[in-house]
Amino acid sequence: MCAAPGGKSTHLLSILPGDAVLVSNEVIQPRTAVLLENITKWGTTRSIVTQNDPADFGKLGPSFDLLVVDAPCSGSGLFRRDAGAMKEWSTQAVEMCSQRQQRILADALPALRSGGYLLYATCSFSPDEDEKIIDWLVNTFSLEGVSLNWPNGKEGVVASHSPLANVPSYRFYPGLVKGEGFFMALLRKGGEEDTVIHKASKQKIVVEKLPDAIRQWVKEPDNVQIYRHKENIYLMPPPVWQLFHQWRHQLNIRKAGVKLAEDAHGKFNPSHDFALCTQLQMDSFPKYQAEKAIALSYLRKEDFTLAPGTPTGWVLMNFQGNPLGWIKNMGNRNNNYYPKEWRIRMQAGR
Repeated sequence: MCAAPGGKSTHLLSILPGDAVLVSNEVIQPRTAVLLENITKWGTTRSIVTQNDPADFGKLGPSFDLLVVDAPCSGSGLFRRDAGAMKEWSTQAVEMCSQRQQRILADALPALRSGGYLLYATCSFSPDEDEKIIDWLVNTFSLEGVSLNWPNGKEGVVASHSPLANVPSYRFYPGLVKGEGFFMALLRKGGEEDTVIHKASKQKIVVEKLPDAIRQWVKEPDNVQIYRHKENIYLMPPPVWQLFHQWRHQLNIRKAGVKLAEDAHGKFNPSHDFALCTQLQMDSFPKYQAEKAIALSYLRKEDFTLAPGTPTGWVLMNFQGNPLGWIKNMGNRNNNYYPKEWRIRMQAGR
């Protein structure tokens, strides 16, 4: 919940087990765009990005083993980094944020399975948004605190406890840790094990295989499934594919898996998303190892000249072994397919 801009989502994708699926939700449209960009740049197929009110997830019933709520807050933990946060802070803002946090949590908690974990976090130091919210959770829902057995003061993290339920929590103070201010606590949902009901889709789902023409683009092509929407082909591991079909009429799904290609009447154009994807079989395309100046020109969508002998057709632009995106070498010119909305707008030194 409240996933933009995506730093915690990409971190979770780095540490969750390989068969896990991460659903990252952001209700505010402009922030969703930033979240989509960062998830795409991370290159995973194991994620779903949604733009929904938290109550929409509550309607799904118990579905998740872990619920992370990085709640909107008054921002006192950001005072060192952002002087504007100090000007915007007030006791009224704390009260308003506390009420919003309770609404988000109450709306989303029905989606957490019994035995599942809630990780609650803010970038505030106000007890009304932190420890008191934890007490409210324990008093209102079937939740119990979970200790991380983190010694007080280790690596600068200060241990705390909620005043009524004595739930362990953790405060990260600027100057003591390498980062800005942060609060977090972990809780576990009690109750009997939930029976998860998977609603059958009213539409007949056709399982498609990868077209032969692009199978060589994909690592382990027999272990993925595809979904077509108009001319677009999306690549998903089976757990993502199943959830996508289960939820696509209940949630506003902005991204599931990764866009693989566009089908232009049987000619397949690889998508930018797939250029950054870990499922890309990089040996299936010629690569252009760019020097820094060319790489920056590419990321700014400026004109540049390729080295003589560069193969024609789709070429994967690389810098220091990292894929940047596609160019299409036409021989006498090249087309830059880096997304216009992602381009670097500032010049060095400005």
